[in-house]
Amino acid sequence: MRRPSDYGARREIVEERRRNVVVEASAGTGKTTLLVERVVDLVRDGTDLESLAVVTFTEAAASELRGRIRHGLAEAGLTEALRRLPLARISTIHGFASFVLRSYSHITGVDPSFETVEAHFAGPELAARWDRYLASLPASKVEEMEPLLEAAGTGRLLELAEQVESTWWLSDLTELGDHRAILEYLREAAPAETSLLFSRPSARCSSPDDKLLPDLQGVERLLQSLAGSDPPTPEEAQEALGAVNLSRGSAASWGGKQALEEVKGALRTVRDLLKKSLPALLRGAEASEVLDSVLMPFVRRLRADWEGDVSRLSYQDLLVRCTRALSKSPGLRRQLGERFSHLLVDEFQDTSGLQVELFSSFLAEAGRAFGPGRITVVGDPKQSIYGWRSADVETYKSTLAALEEAGALSSGIVDNFRSTRRVIEFVNVFGRLLFAAQSPEELPYGCRYSPLTAFREEEGPPVRVVEVKAPEEGDLKSDLSAETMADWIAADIRRKVDGGALPGHCAILMRRSSKAQAMVDALELQGLEASLAMRSDFSRRLELVDLREMVRCLTAPGDARAWVHTLRSSFFGIGDPDITAAIAAGCRGMDDAGAEVLPRPVREANRMLRRLRAAAVELPLADFLYQLLLSTDMIAGVEASGYSVERRLGSLATVLEMAMEGTIGSCQELLAHLTDRAPGGGRPDPAIPRPDMQAVTIATIYRSKGLAYPHVYLVETAFGRNTRKDVLLRDLHARRAAVYLSGELQTPAYPLLELQEGWREAAETRRLFYVAATRPRTSLTVLVAGDDAGGDTMQTLREPLLEAVRTAPEGVCRHVEVEAAPMHRRRASRPELDPASSPGRVPPETEPVFEATEPEVEDTPAERLGTLVHAVLERIDHADPEGWVEDNEELLESVCESMCEEASRLALRFFGMELPFDLESCRVVGREYPLVVTEEGRPQERYIDLLLEDGEGLIVVDYKTDRVPEPEKESLDRLAEHYRGQQEGYLEAVRRAFDRPARGYLVFLAAGAVRRIEG
Repeated sequence: MRRPSDYGARREIVEERRRNVVVEASAGTGKTTLLVERVVDLVRDGTDLESLAVVTFTEAAASELRGRIRHGLAEAGLTEALRRLPLARISTIHGFASFVLRSYSHITGVDPSFETVEAHFAGPELAARWDRYLASLPASKVEEMEPLLEAAGTGRLLELAEQVESTWWLSDLTELGDHRAILEYLREAAPAETSLLFSRPSARCSSPDDKLLPDLQGVERLLQSLAGSDPPTPEEAQEALGAVNLSRGSAASWGGKQALEEVKGALRTVRDLLKKSLPALLRGAEASEVLDSVLMPFVRRLRADWEGDVSRLSYQDLLVRCTRALSKSPGLRRQLGERFSHLLVDEFQDTSGLQVELFSSFLAEAGRAFGPGRITVVGDPKQSIYGWRSADVETYKSTLAALEEAGALSSGIVDNFRSTRRVIEFVNVFGRLLFAAQSPEELPYGCRYSPLTAFREEEGPPVRVVEVKAPEEGDLKSDLSAETMADWIAADIRRKVDGGALPGHCAILMRRSSKAQAMVDALELQGLEASLAMRSDFSRRLELVDLREMVRCLTAPGDARAWVHTLRSSFFGIGDPDITAAIAAGCRGMDDAGAEVLPRPVREANRMLRRLRAAAVELPLADFLYQLLLSTDMIAGVEASGYSVERRLGSLATVLEMAMEGTIGSCQELLAHLTDRAPGGGRPDPAIPRPDMQAVTIATIYRSKGLAYPHVYLVETAFGRNTRKDVLLRDLHARRAAVYLSGELQTPAYPLLELQEGWREAAETRRLFYVAATRPRTSLTVLVAGDDAGGDTMQTLREPLLEAVRTAPEGVCRHVEVEAAPMHRRRASRPELDPASSPGRVPPETEPVFEATEPEVEDTPAERLGTLVHAVLERIDHADPEGWVEDNEELLESVCESMCEEASRLALRFFGMELPFDLESCRVVGREYPLVVTEEGRPQERYIDLLLEDGEGLIVVDYKTDRVPEPEKESLDRLAEHYRGQQEGYLEAVRRAFDRPARGYLVFLAAGAVRRIEG
C-alpha cells in the first residue's frame, strides 16, 4: 500500500520528545491511530505508561482507545507495559477528574466512595424546597417580588433558580443589571449605525427648525445616558424611541439627500433594534437587585446543602471540584505534576475552558500553561459540534495559538483513509463553499476549511443531491418534505438490499430527531427494520448486556431468565438445544438438581457459576471481575466474533477500570450502572451498528461522530427554529449570563448573548453538516428541501450544496429532483402507541428466552385471512376502531388486497360483540404478547393475541377466524374442544409468569361467539 502524503509529518509527530505537539487531523485521517502510535513510541522510549494521561471526550471513545493502545503495545512487543495497562489513565476528562478526587480525597475533601449523579436535585424535591422558601419570606419581601411574579410567575422563577444553582461561576445577579451591555449589543448588531449616532450627527444639521432634528437629538441623548452611570427610565426610553418619525427632515438642512438618508438609516436601525426591547431591558436592570435578593438566598441554600454532602457529585462537580482543589493546593499540583509526565488529549475540539484550566494547573511550567514536551493535543475544529455540552471553539483556538507561540510542533494531517475518491472530491467542493459562506460575525465562533486528500483508490459512485420540490399546488411543508424524503430513502435502501447490501450498511443522519418516525415508517413499508441511535448506547452494548445478566444471575440465583441469557452469552456460548434439554430435565438455574442428566456444557457452566457466585460475594468488585473474565470464554468469544473486537474489549476494560477506581463499588452498583443509565451523565456516546447488520441506523449527526457507514443519507428536515426564550442565557467562554423572564422584563445583556448564541449556532451548524458528509465509506446522498422552503438552517445547507452540484468536477455528483408527495402507504398505528395500550404494565414483563419458531407456510386463503385479521387487530385503535380502519384504508388495501373488506369486517366484529368482560374498562397489557410455554416437554415461544387486565385478574383472548358450519352450537363446541389444550397451556403460563389469576376466552369472529376456557 502506498504511503500517505503526510507520512513524514506523522512520523515527526510520533517521535517528537522535546516540544509539545498540536495536530489538526481532519475527518477520517486516522487521528486515533496517530495518538496510539505516539503512546507506544513514548513507552518504547522509556516513558512509564502510568505516567501518561490519555484523555478523550466520551466513554465509548475511551474504551475504544484503551483497546487500540492494548493492541499497539502487543504489536510492539511491550509485554511489561501491556501487563500494567489496567493501571494506566485512559479515560474521559470526567473520569480523570474522578480519579484525582478519589485518589487525593484527603486534599480534595470528598468522600472517596462518592456516587456520581446526573443532577443535584430531583424536580419534586426542588419544587418542595421552593414552596417552603417562598412561604418563609416576610410580607415585605413578597411585595418587593411582585414585578417578578407578574412578569414570570413562581414556576419560571424556580426554573431560573435551578439553572443559576447549576451555573457554578454565577454568584451575584446584581451584575446582570449592567445597562452598558445594551450598547455592546448595538455595537455588535449594527456597528456602523451605532458609531454614526455616537458621532453626534445632529451637529451636521444647518437648520435648528428641521423637524427631524429633535427626534435625532432625543436618540443621541438616550445613547449617551446608556453609556453613562445614570441610565434612562423605561418611560424615557419609550418616549425617545416612539418620537422618531422618519418622514421628517429636509435634505437641504443635512447637506443633501444622501447625507439625510444616511442619518435616517442609522436612526431607523437603532430604533428598530431597541423599540420593543429597551424598556424591558431597563426594567430588568432595575429588577436585578430584587432578583438577586430573592433568588440568591435560595440558591445559596441549595449550594450549601449540596456541597455539604461529599458523598454525591454531579458530572459538572467532578470538573469544578477538581479544578478548585488544584487551584487551592500547591501540594496537589506538585503531586500530579510529578505523577504525570505527559498528557495526550484526543478530540481536543470538544474541550472547554474549565477542562483546559484543570490540566494546565498541574502541567504549567515557567509561566506557561503547559511545560515543554508535556502535552499532545489532537483535534479538528471543523468537527466541534458539542457546543451544547460546553465544547468551546474559542478556547480551542486560543489554547492552540498559545501552544504554538510557545514553540509547540504544529502539524496538519489531511489524508483521508475512510471515503471513496468521489465522496472526498465532493466534500472538498461542498466544504469550501459551506465555510466560505460564514458571515464576519460567525468567524470568531467558526473555522476555515482545510481540504482533504483521498487515500483510497476506489472511485465510488457519484454523490447524489436530492432536492424535494414543492407540489404543483400548495407550499412545501415540513411534514410533507420529511415524508417525501423518507419514502425516497426507504425505496433506495430497498434497492440496495435487493442488490446484496446489508441494511446495517446504511445510515440515515439527521440534525434533529423530530422527523425520525417518518423514516421508521417508510422503512417498515419497505420491509426494513430501523435501529434508532438517538441515545447513548454504552449500557446497551452486547458485551455489557451479557455482563449485566451474568451479574444478575450470580446475585439473584432464582432469576431463570438471567440464567438462560448467561448460558447463551459470550461467557459460555451454549446453544439452544443443550439449554432446552436442561430445561426439559427440570433444571431452572445453577443450583437445580438432576446434574447427572444435564448436557455436559450446561453442567460445567453451572459448576463455574456456583464458583463465581462465591467470588462475587467474597471478593472486591475489581478482583471478582478479573476472575470472571479469566475463568470464562468471554474474551476469547469477543475476539473470535470478529465484530468490533477492540471496542467491545474496551467496554469491558472501562468497567474494570471504574471498579478499580471505586466509581463502582459492588455488584449491585454495577447492575444499577448498566441498567439505569450509561456512563457519562448524558454526554454523547456515538451509537454502534447492530452486530447482525439487519437494521438501518437512524441517528442524529451528534451520535454518528467518530463512526463510519458504507452508505450515508444526510437529511435536513428542519423548517424554522425554536423561538422559545431560555430563562438563563450563558456565555461559558466569557462567563456572562442574562435572564429573560418575559417580553416585559429581561436583563440588559440578553439581546447581546442571544445574538452571539445565534452566531455560534450558525457556525456549529456548518460544522455539523461537514461531520455528516464525512461519515460515508462508499456513497453519500444528501436530501434537502428546495424552492426556498425552510428556515436559516435549511439555507445553510442548500445554498452551498446546490452550488457544489454546479461547480464540482464532472461525474463527482448528480442532482435529483423529487416532487413532494406523502408516503405511498401510510403506516398503521403501532401497538405500543395505541391509546388503549399507553398505561404502564401491571407486573414485570416476561421476555422470550428462545428464538421464535418459523411461521407456518400459509397454503390456504383461510389461513391468509386469519393472518390478516390478526395483523389488523394487533394495530387497531380500541378507542375508535371504525375511525382507525377508515383512516388507514389505503394501507389496508395495499396489504390485504382482495381480502381487505373481509379482514376489516371480521376485525371490527370483535368490538360489536357481546363479550363476557367489559372491554372499555379493561386495560390492555399487550397485543401479540410473547410468552414461553412448555409443549410436549419443550419450551416454545408463543404469542397471546390480546392480554387484558380488569379488577378480577388477567384475561387471555385468542381470536379465531374459523368458518362455523351449521349447526352452529355443536360446531363451536367442537372447535373449542380442539383448541382447549393449547389455551390451557397459555393460561398456565400466564398465571405462573404473573403470579395472578387469569381466565381465557376463544373469540370466534365469523360466528360472533365466545367460549370460555377453564384451565
